[in-house]
Amino acid sequence: MVAVFDRSVFQKNIWTRDVFQSEGITPNGKKIWTAEEEGILRRHYPDYATIRKLLPHRETKALHHKAYLLDLSQKQNRWLASEISKLRRIYLSRASRADLIAAFPGKSLKSIYDAAQRHRLNRPKRKYKRTGHAVMDQILARTEEIGWTLHDLDEASGTKKYFATQGWRYFRPNIVKLEKATKALGGKLAIEWIDFD
Repeated sequence: MVAVFDRSVFQKNIWTRDVFQSEGITPNGKKIWTAEEEGILRRHYPDYATIRKLLPHRETKALHHKAYLLDLSQKQNRWLASEISKLRRIYLSRASRADLIAAFPGKSLKSIYDAAQRHRLNRPKRKYKRTGHAVMDQILARTEEIGWTLHDLDEASGTKKYFATQGWRYFRPNIVKLEKATKALGGKLAIEWIDFD
């Protein structure tokens, strides 16, 4: 079987493109960027406040996208594998902010925190504040002992975000979820009756 090229579709696409260019709009009704607008963007980049005043009909997102297409925007600061290893070692040792900035010259604190989050580096958690509820306090102690976060506890016990959102601090703890957490932590919930004799 021989494939047949449908010339009419091709010609229709060319005609459509020509119409849009002559009218100065895109298929979704936005104005096509002119050379003058691109010049304004090139001259005043990255001062978006000035650019917005000079091009009020362009949305901020459109300005950012056009700057990216014109290769004006900053390139993403890539992290090397050696830097990630160094970050893992320093970040997990609970280094201070000043130490982090000193260890990675040329990178902002936000960039460092973002890289740590991207690579799922979780700093050791502080001890959880006790609630005064015996079962809940034992669950918190066991969670700390095995090095889990409350997110880990939720994932293991299938309690969605019950422990991570810490709603149990302000309301009466849900006994069903406490039982699930106890099982996930390798324990069991038991009731002990007191004789009144």
